[in-house]
Amino acid sequence: MNTDRGWLDSLNAEIGRQGIAAEPSRPQSIRGGGRKRKLSKPTDELVMTVVEQDGVLRIEDAPVRGVQIGGARRRGPRALGLAGEVMQTTPLSKLESNQIGSALTTLDQRLTPNQGMRELKHGKLVPMDAVRKTGKIFLFVHGTFSNNDMYTGQIPHAENGDAFFHWLEQHYDQVLAYDHPTLAVSPMLNAHLLNEHLKETKASIDTVCHSRGGLVTRWWLEGFDRAPLDKRRVVFVASPLNGTGLAAPPNIKNSLSLLLNIGRVLEKATGSASAIPFMAVVSGLFRIFNSITALAAKTPVVDAAVAMVPGLSGMSRVNNNFELIQQRQPPIVDGRYFTVRSNFEPSDPVWKFWKNFRTMPDRLKNSAADLVFDGKNDLVVDTPSMTNFQDGFRFPYDQVLDYRTSATVHHTNYFEQKRTLEFIMKALT
Repeated sequence: MNTDRGWLDSLNAEIGRQGIAAEPSRPQSIRGGGRKRKLSKPTDELVMTVVEQDGVLRIEDAPVRGVQIGGARRRGPRALGLAGEVMQTTPLSKLESNQIGSALTTLDQRLTPNQGMRELKHGKLVPMDAVRKTGKIFLFVHGTFSNNDMYTGQIPHAENGDAFFHWLEQHYDQVLAYDHPTLAVSPMLNAHLLNEHLKETKASIDTVCHSRGGLVTRWWLEGFDRAPLDKRRVVFVASPLNGTGLAAPPNIKNSLSLLLNIGRVLEKATGSASAIPFMAVVSGLFRIFNSITALAAKTPVVDAAVAMVPGLSGMSRVNNNFELIQQRQPPIVDGRYFTVRSNFEPSDPVWKFWKNFRTMPDRLKNSAADLVFDGKNDLVVDTPSMTNFQDGFRFPYDQVLDYRTSATVHHTNYFEQKRTLEFIMKALT
């Protein structure tokens, strides 16, 4: 039996913090034929079930009545029709269709609490006074489920972290960080709001963006910004420029399971300073998606469910993602765009779930699960997508930091790497 339960404590804490738990259904008495009978009272609750098999956690939506938060009552896997050990069953309150938007906004506020523009001063992000009108500005843009505290959390862990902060002070007149909602709002709308902050400045702006922040940055530069090209440079770090399988509708069930497994690994103190509260993402998105349809449902119902989460839909790796198609115009990259990418293949036993996770659909005979990725990836984004600006376009080799197949560099620790910070300083100096 698994004794590693710290991740369960975090999951339950997030459920309590978000206030999304449902009261277990209570029986009601009815009379019929002179006898008193008890029936379960119909409720609108959802049940999130966590199952472990071969060291891999899976999210299921098996309906179970009378369960309690924290695994107080366990059911055998046969009782649920599931393969593996049932770690926990948790009732969550169901959302009405008119509550989806507000639920996304609330989850965004949990994940990105300081939305708007902040400024880096003395190593800390503080509310911005005003954007400089002239000079040189450095801009951080975070990714999905995250916020810019990720940068100030990870960079000090790099061997040259102090040198990087000193470099910022020496080379820029102002260091800004754009915190934006990543679920309720599409990347294009994020970019429009970013442009509202920056449209009056004449300053040169260098940007470092992580993950989905790369889509926001491209929309800003290529759709809204009117500055001369030589006034803008960007380093895209693990950005899903051609989308990510993690947000593709057929993969949603497996994607939530993957995020749960990543959260458990990071909970076991891998040294990562990731600012992504994975347990909040899993529980919050499970409730939202399952209020619309079952996780195992097929398209087009799942397509519609993902479309109701604009922030995910905008980076979904599917053929009919019109937002990505519109963005994939010939980019002007010479001396302007740089990228960082990795293909994560861990050897540390703490990541042992990863190999089993990718073969899980082959071993679950009755599972409708699909692989999240169909090739190289860094746990969250498909590696080829990180340099795929347009079909047939080859990114300049000297403008790419490619970790290739790495046993250590993954989506949540790029900025803990000395080479990443060196590359940024070289590209933007």
